[in-house]
Parts: sequence; C-alpha cells; structure tokens
Amino acid sequence: DEDYLAIESPDRTNILTATKLTGKTRKGLSVGVMDAVTAEEQATILYGQGQSLPEVIEPMTNYFLARLQQDFRNGQTTMGGVLTSTNRRLDNTGITSLRSGAYTGGIDLNHEFFDRKYAFQAALAFSRVEGSRDAITETQMSSARYFQRPDASHVSVDSNATSLSGLAEKLVIGKIGGGHWRFMTGVVGSTPGFEINDLGFMRQVDQHSQFFWIQYREWKSTKLLSQYFINF
Repeated sequence: DEDYLAIESPDRTNILTATKLTGKTRKGLSVGVMDAVTAEEQATILYGQGQSLPEVIEPMTNYFLARLQQDFRNGQTTMGGVLTSTNRRLDNTGITSLRSGAYTGGIDLNHEFFDRKYAFQAALAFSRVEGSRDAITETQMSSARYFQRPDASHVSVDSNATSLSGLAEKLVIGKIGGGHWRFMTGVVGSTPGFEINDLGFMRQVDQHSQFFWIQYREWKSTKLLSQYFINF
C-alpha cells in the first residue's frame, strides 16, 4: 500500500527435492508416482531513503501425483485411477489469493471390442480445494465458473466458504476402426465446483454436453486426392 522504487525478485521457483517412479509389471500394471517440493521465494521491495523489505511471493509447496493403470486382454481393456494433491505453506506469508490445498482423484475405463473396431470410454473425477475466504471467493468468481453471473440461479457466491468441491464425468461409445465409416456419441460434463488448475489444466466447468459425430473416410489415392474425410 506504499509507494516503492523497485522490486528485486527471482524469475523462477527452485525445486528443493523431487522423486519420480515409473514402470510396468509383467502382469500389465502401469505405475507412475511423482512428488516435488518447491522452495519459498521472496522479493525485496526497495523504498525511498534506502529502506528495503522482504516479501514472500511464492510459498513452499508440495506437489504429488500418482497414476495406476491395469491392462486386460492384451491392452484392449484398461482400468485406471489417479490422485493428485497440492499443499502450500501459507502461514505468515501474507498471501491470501492462493489456495492452501487442492486434491483431485478419478477412475477411468477404456474398452475396445469386436476386433478393436469399437470402443467404450468412461471416467469419473472429483476435486476439492481449500483455502482462505478470499481464495475460495476468488475461485468461485473466476472465469472458469462465474458464480456471480446473474443468469445462473443454481449457483451463488458464498464469501464465507473455505472449500469448494466438484465432479466431472465422461461416457463415450463409438466405432474407431474397420471400413470407411467411423462414429462416436457420448456425454461429457462437470459440476460448478470442479477445479483442477492447481496441478492440471481446465478452462471451463458447469456444463454438460451431448454429442454425435460420424465420418466417412477414404484413404485410397485418386488422381486428385491422396485421401479425404467427410465429417458430420
């Protein structure tokens, strides 16, 4: 809240320690685990008359990710799960805009059948973020969800909330091989409170979509075209 002359700050966050384990067993179980701890980073704010003060600009944070996937039928069917967590040490940092904790998890199924010409996909995921009232209010009002928008009667901003939870789902079936025709139909969606951006990527939630897609493909070359696809 005071006028300053300059800010000296690091241009990156240092990793204090990190561990990664990956592999696959003879029975088709794929494993991936990663854990990393990043350091607290400070900037120096220079004021007039030679005064300077340190300011925390990035808290010490622990990132964790675990993924398991089991193959069946020589990989034609797979079942898996994932868990992630992000934990920030915000005490005595003065930072109120960041979430102190973020946790996600999910299960998924991919099944190919009829000589791998058809496929079925299903997934269900959850998320929970925790933090100060300022951080969770900002999460509710972010561009990913806009709880404050006047045309949405099913959501509203709770300025006293210190956590937010949500779900996401996917259910898809279609023809992916064999012959000239392909098609796919399904539903994909998420609830208003779904949030995975602490250790993931997500642009928008609070929507459910149903879709149908069909394609004719020709891969044999002609005099004018090497291949072509017609989609609807």
